[in-house]
Amino acid sequence: MKMKISSAQTKSKCHQEIQAMKNQCIQLISQMKEDAEKFWQWKQQKDKKVIQLKSQDRKRQLVKLKQDFQKESIVLQQKAEAVAANKRLKEVLQKHQEAAAKQKDIHNGGFEAAASWVKTWLVNEVKVLMSIEEARVT
Repeated sequence: MKMKISSAQTKSKCHQEIQAMKNQCIQLISQMKEDAEKFWQWKQQKDKKVIQLKSQDRKRQLVKLKQDFQKESIVLQQKAEAVAANKRLKEVLQKHQEAAAKQKDIHNGGFEAAASWVKTWLVNEVKVLMSIEEARVT
């Protein structure tokens, strides 16, 4: 009888241990599923953050390209304005030289040549003043 009781106790003890192991296994499986879900959520957040950072980087690059283009446009516009101003100044210099040459010719001529020279000189001076004013405006 002692053996039967001992066997029943051992059987009961083994059954309890098996049940405890099953419960522990269920808890471990639940924990693994929970950990896998947490990892998946963490990975999704990190992937989303990486995509967001890449998007911000692209936007930053686009802004930088726009700024570079704007600076380049301003420089090119300034160069074009400088070229135009130089051209106008060269034209003014050319007109002064032509006027000086005509004045020299008039000194060699008579009264009619002097009158013609004065008329030409006035026209040239007006043109020169207009060119200078035009150069200042632009």
